[in-house]
Amino acid sequence: MRIKELFMNKQELVISLKLEKQKYIELTQLTNAINSLNHSFSAYVHKDTGVKIGLELKDVRSGSDIFNFLVAIPSALIASSEFVDAITSYFTLFNNIKKIKEQSVSEIENNKDYSKENMKDFSNIVELSNNANVTISNSFNQYQIYMPRGDNDFRDGLQAISKIKGYDSKEPIKTIYENMMIEFYQTTNTEKSIKHKAFCYELSDTAIPTIITDDTLKKEMLENPYNYRFLVDLEVYKDSEKVIKNYRAFNYRDKIAK
Repeated sequence: MRIKELFMNKQELVISLKLEKQKYIELTQLTNAINSLNHSFSAYVHKDTGVKIGLELKDVRSGSDIFNFLVAIPSALIASSEFVDAITSYFTLFNNIKKIKEQSVSEIENNKDYSKENMKDFSNIVELSNNANVTISNSFNQYQIYMPRGDNDFRDGLQAISKIKGYDSKEPIKTIYENMMIEFYQTTNTEKSIKHKAFCYELSDTAIPTIITDDTLKKEMLENPYNYRFLVDLEVYKDSEKVIKNYRAFNYRDKIAK
């Protein structure tokens, strides 16, 4: 059925999860997968359309393991092809995981949809394929996600993304930037290892906890911390989501009056 006909006939939009079991599936595993499908699907469509949606259980087909979920969306959006495009895009994102070798490292690094949260949700869904052939489909086109039991393409893709993105690393990611201008937002005289907060607008518009390991910078900064900007080298620490957690300022070079 074409999208135009779908809207004219006001057909329900349904996402189906089909399991062809070859072994028993634990209830917690199934529940985690369904919750992750709802969460990742809803979040992705909301990102693309700005509309909050959800999946509601419509029925479970008798005699088989097919879970049909009604896509619960505002009635005004039913007539929008933007919504259908967002669903198709979600299927594309998921399917691209099994073809991750076709993507460059920079493409993976820069793809914000390969977030840690999405990878966790996709992993929960992929886990079902340990014991079953898994098919996720929709009611308005032939596009689907298929994971045969025991197939490793999706698992290998998820592992590659996690490794490239640093999601498996427990250590903060460290990068050094030379000749960066910082501006102090807060200074203290406490004995804490991180006493200060500073802006580096080239990297973030948030004041970040800052360690100073340059004695000259300490002296210059303490004399008048708020009327100057200071040119330094910065060691930048980010967590696995690439959120900046700390700066270390060193190699003081110069200061400039605001």
